[in-house]
Amino acid sequence: MKLSAPNISQYLADCKNNEDFFRTVRRAEEKDAAIKAVHFKDIFAESEDICYGSFEGCVFENCRFIGCDFENTSFTDVRFIRCDFSNSRMDSAYFNRCEITSSKLVGTNFNRATLKNLRVKASSLMYGVISDSSFSQAVFDECDFTCAEIVKSSLRAFEVRNCRFVETSFFTTPLAGIDFSDSILTGIRV
Repeated sequence: MKLSAPNISQYLADCKNNEDFFRTVRRAEEKDAAIKAVHFKDIFAESEDICYGSFEGCVFENCRFIGCDFENTSFTDVRFIRCDFSNSRMDSAYFNRCEITSSKLVGTNFNRATLKNLRVKASSLMYGVISDSSFSQAVFDECDFTCAEIVKSSLRAFEVRNCRFVETSFFTTPLAGIDFSDSILTGIRV
């Protein structure tokens, strides 16, 4: 499947510490503006509220957002490299033309999320909950969905390659047309 790559400028502002990250987020909130063309590197946040934000043309590298709330946050033309979003909430989040590589989304909730033109590679979505979400043109390559729940979701143009689905629940999620032939499926529930 051909996906549109994130449109990211070669000229990005650097943000390499937590203080600058939160100052950037709060300033954008105050102005009701998107955060554009920033390279976030080595940011750490735990149990923070980063809701209703908008990130465009950004790169997140080696960032850890543990148990953070990204409800209604929008990510357009964003690349995530070696990030950890474990136990975070992405409820009603919007992803378009995004790439997630070598990242952890263990126990992350994607409830009512919209994910379009999404590529996820070598990442863990173990114990994640994807409920009432919509995927359109999404490719997952070498990902682990062990004990994840993909419930009441729409998977249009959804492709998996060499993924692991062990004890994964697909309750009321239509799977017609998805090729699982090179993936591991053990004890799945439909």
